[in-house]
Amino acid sequence: MSLTDKSDGINIGLQLARIGYKEDSYTIRQLVRLSKRLHGYYVNSCNRYNAEKYDKLADKLETTIKDIAEGVHLFVYFQTDPRGGTLYVSKHKIDQSNYVREGVYLE
Repeated sequence: MSLTDKSDGINIGLQLARIGYKEDSYTIRQLVRLSKRLHGYYVNSCNRYNAEKYDKLADKLETTIKDIAEGVHLFVYFQTDPRGGTLYVSKHKIDQSNYVREGVYLE
């Protein structure tokens, strides 16, 4: 979700409503920003560009994202393959084999 593109914001808002989440757009925007940073870490790690450094940074950022999401009663799933979406959220625990259907992709 681009912070300036209203159509993306509306789409994510509709997807979040689908899973029953209707409040706290500030936190969602914060999660989107962190997800974009995390995606960059995954890309650098995958490309073996200082992979050890970016793996550590990714671990720390994943913990931060989990803490923020838990604060607003959301569960997260991290898709670590940089070819796909990075962060999925849901009001319920996300099954890793079905994260696309159960979660909302934030990025």
